[in-house]
Amino acid sequence: MARWHSTGRLLFLEQHKRVYYWLIPCFFLTTVFFVTGCNLLFQTSAEQSSPAMPEARSALNKLALPTNRPLATITPLPPTETPSPTATPKPSVVVIDDLVNIRDNPNTEAAILGSVVKGITLELLGQNDAGDWSHVCCIHEQAGWVYSELVQHKAQMESVATAQAVKNKLEAPSIVGWQTFAAPELGFTVVLPGMPNKQVSALHTLAGTLPYSVFTTGFEGAVYTLGFADLSRPSFEPSQIFASVRDDMLATLQGSLIDENALDDQGFPGREFNLVPPNARNNVLVRLYLSNTRLYVLTVTTTKELVRSDNVMHFLNSFQLLQE
Repeated sequence: MARWHSTGRLLFLEQHKRVYYWLIPCFFLTTVFFVTGCNLLFQTSAEQSSPAMPEARSALNKLALPTNRPLATITPLPPTETPSPTATPKPSVVVIDDLVNIRDNPNTEAAILGSVVKGITLELLGQNDAGDWSHVCCIHEQAGWVYSELVQHKAQMESVATAQAVKNKLEAPSIVGWQTFAAPELGFTVVLPGMPNKQVSALHTLAGTLPYSVFTTGFEGAVYTLGFADLSRPSFEPSQIFASVRDDMLATLQGSLIDENALDDQGFPGREFNLVPPNARNNVLVRLYLSNTRLYVLTVTTTKELVRSDNVMHFLNSFQLLQE
């Protein structure tokens, strides 16, 4: 009995050992199949979901703020310019007479500050109570008075839209250009470059030292003057008067006489002579005319090359004595 039990036990163990030998390879194969299947499953899922990944990442990148992007610069708007108020034009008057005196007070006895010719525009500062004198600016940088009938308001002149008014405006003399200096009460007309300055000095002649009114202006390297003096003793010959004026100018300049010629182009006695100062840099060309008891003196001081230029001859030849 004991032997039977021992033999049966050995037989049982032998049978079970064979089963174990088969179970181990089966378990191993089952494990391999399981792992391989999982890998295939996960790989398929990843491939199916991968097309959406770049889009998701792109969206995330758009939402994310880049750290290396520069901050935006805010450009301020330019300030709004306030338009300047339009200046109100100042009232002005235009000289309508040939030669008008500007005085320091509103009466004919007041001192003359200077003279202006036809077409000159002056600023109107006001009028006296009677309205017959106008306060204007400026003559030699000084305000003065002019008789109101000798000027006209510029606004009134500009409102006349006729061809004649336009023509008169175009032909009105300019302060800086050549213009006719007409002085009927002084007995002459002449063309001058610009607006002359008036001065009163003395002229030494054979008839004595005379008050000498002279108008002076400059243009393109030359000085132009026109003066007159009234003789108190008309008994001297014109040639004597001319010689005394010439000699006085030579003594004043301490210069020399280049040439001298008689003139008769005005119907009155005349004389022309050319003087040269000691420095010989400039020439002084002089013309003298004697009309009854009034002596007229025209001079041009300029370089030797320009002493007979077109401008100089234009000035000298434009001088006209008015018949009494």
